[in-house]
Amino acid sequence: MKVRNYIIAAAALLMLAGCTCNQGKKVAVVYYSQTGNTKVVAEAIAKTLNDLTGPDGKALFNAKLVSIEPVKPYPDTFEATIEESREECMKNLGREIKDPVLKDYDKYDVIFIGYPVWFGTYAPPVKSFLEANNKLAGKTVVPFCTYGTGGRVNSASTLAYNCPDAKVIDSYGISDKRLDQVDDEVSFFISTIAGKLLKDCCKEGECKKDGECCKKDEGCCKKDEDCCGKHAEGETCTDGCCDKESWRELTEEDSAIFAAATENFDRMPLEPLRVKNVTLPGANRIYECITETRFGDKPKAEVYVLVPAGEGKPELTAVER
Repeated sequence: MKVRNYIIAAAALLMLAGCTCNQGKKVAVVYYSQTGNTKVVAEAIAKTLNDLTGPDGKALFNAKLVSIEPVKPYPDTFEATIEESREECMKNLGREIKDPVLKDYDKYDVIFIGYPVWFGTYAPPVKSFLEANNKLAGKTVVPFCTYGTGGRVNSASTLAYNCPDAKVIDSYGISDKRLDQVDDEVSFFISTIAGKLLKDCCKEGECKKDGECCKKDEGCCKKDEDCCGKHAEGETCTDGCCDKESWRELTEEDSAIFAAATENFDRMPLEPLRVKNVTLPGANRIYECITETRFGDKPKAEVYVLVPAGEGKPELTAVER
């Protein structure tokens, strides 16, 4: 069995056993793709969603691909596109798009919104789509993106800020150099958020509060405050419940892994300070680093690294600032 299919099957069994769920939840996988990379991710997301079935064998999602098309296309090359879009991105402008209003908007429960990251945020045609569609108010929204170095965290945060009445949940991003891994990564990502998308479905031993499922013996919590009140230093909330981040001091092994992963990265200096283990599509360690800008200041950045099992070389998969 392929890894992709194994992840889908395992996710369905673990999350959906004992559930009574809405069937065929309608999902729009909306994307803008200038070079075709984001289209590849969008297609993987739609296929993964449409492959998921409940205990009765019926499809859990009905996902439809929707492409955002600018009225005036960008140039054929990425470099020329970046130059032409610079002013739009710096001034937070959109770009006129064809058929701006999503057909059957009210019928979709969930909207995935995909884009290439330009200048740290989503491409201007996506801004125009958001403006034309009520900033996705009332929808569950999942951002996804492609990038050269990073930008998933910042672009998703910006999208959430600009769509205040939408419920923006976890985001996914992948470097354009790693698109050969997209099927496995998307399958893993969908497995981690399917429970949130199927908010009418609770596993055995869980209860629902304010539309959210959680374990009965741990209490129910929807927002951070419901779970732990104001956070103590070093605490974050994941899926509504609080855990302390497991940052640790660097060991010799950690430093060696970081050096191997960043060996060919020369876009900026990176000095690792600490590290933590994570379970994310495309990363199993995050290093907190100090970098340096051309203005001489030294902001922090998070470097995402994938350490493969066996003898493979550690890989830098994203730099988030």
